[in-house]
Amino acid sequence: GMLFLHSKDRVLTMWMANTILPLDMLFIAADGKIARIQEQTIPQSREVISSRKRVRAVLELNAGTVRKHAISVGDRVPDFEVTLDGRTWKLSELRENRDMTLDGTLVLTFWCSFCHSCRDMEQELNRLARQYRGKAGVIALDASAGETRESVAAFAKENELTMPIALNAHG
Repeated sequence: GMLFLHSKDRVLTMWMANTILPLDMLFIAADGKIARIQEQTIPQSREVISSRKRVRAVLELNAGTVRKHAISVGDRVPDFEVTLDGRTWKLSELRENRDMTLDGTLVLTFWCSFCHSCRDMEQELNRLARQYRGKAGVIALDASAGETRESVAAFAKENELTMPIALNAHG
């Protein structure tokens, strides 16, 4: 999944033009409550998917996740913790870190060192993280059980990845 977290509330629009898998999209208000859900989006469609009201974020999940976990409008999304450079951060704290983002904008994408799909996109993600460093936080989030800070750091060094990689082994 990917989380698109913006600094200000606005009507957000998304599309699926470059996405090959159907998704469920959660449009999330500033208070952390889900304001709208769009299930089973159509891959590679240019149809605009709107939040229809002012929200702060969009969370894209694999299609079927909403139904599987009985997620509903009005549910609150938790402020989760990750470890980045040996320090534990809440998502809300990362948004306030001005070394990472000027206005609180963060893009989190799930990633791990052993996934073939991640190999296909990690250099592009790394480039985006360099391009937007200090403006918008582009972070790879490794939520895989068994990954350690040391093993991920060694993998990143070997593959010349300089993007921030946050760990959350608790999923």
